[in-house]
Amino acid sequence: MRRPSAFAPARALALVAAALAVPAGGCGKGDTQHLLAGNAYFSTGDYAHAADEYRAALAKNPASMDGHTLLGKTLFELGDVAGAETELRAAVALDPAATGARMALVVILLQRGDRAAARAECAAILEHDDKSAFARKTLAKFAIAEGDYPAARRELDRVVASDPSDVEALYNRGVLASRAGDEPGALADFEAVRRLAPAEAFADYGVATVHALAGRRPEALAALARAVDKGIRDPHGVLEDPAWKGWETIPEFQALLARTGAVAPAAGSAVGPASAAPSHP
Repeated sequence: MRRPSAFAPARALALVAAALAVPAGGCGKGDTQHLLAGNAYFSTGDYAHAADEYRAALAKNPASMDGHTLLGKTLFELGDVAGAETELRAAVALDPAATGARMALVVILLQRGDRAAARAECAAILEHDDKSAFARKTLAKFAIAEGDYPAARRELDRVVASDPSDVEALYNRGVLASRAGDEPGALADFEAVRRLAPAEAFADYGVATVHALAGRRPEALAALARAVDKGIRDPHGVLEDPAWKGWETIPEFQALLARTGAVAPAAGSAVGPASAAPSHP
């Protein structure tokens, strides 16, 4: 099924925003008030005023790692990517362990298509925080893009070992397990996601594909029906998923697709290739 990647920059940016919400250190007495005011503006989406406050903080304390990091994040939101990168690199120069700044740099580098530099930033993050889910999931994304699925699975194993409730890592590890023919592993991860996020459709969809690939029609249709009931985000992508190849003529399958608004292809038509990377539906 062709779906937006769970490791996409937009998701990474959300993680960065959470990491930068409150100054963590490096604040002088004169800049704290401006940093807090900037955070208040940022939280409401008033990025222009937030940037003014962060600049005021830096005027009083040019060595504020938080000031540079927060200004960089805000400039990114304002569309000034070059300015954002300058501020984020200033933060890293002040404190190489500034993982929040490095996370934001990864987002910018991914947008630019500079995977080598983004990989280097992830490695730097892991030097200071070996359990960084952000860095490990980003490295897993790179491994998937390069076709190194075992390496991707190893990175996701480490994420899940640190946080067994990481839904993204569990789901994507389940997809990789299914790709490798590890049906028990795939089902275990998808069932874990179902317990953690019962209202979401993607785990049920994953279970459905495992059963479909194994030729268990009733189980596959039941799981797909649950996914449809919960709302598949990309119903047309179902038609591109090789798990359903040959199902075009099955009335129950066609009925489920009709409920999503997608239209099943005519019997004998080709089904598109698998997605390049595992992801949420």
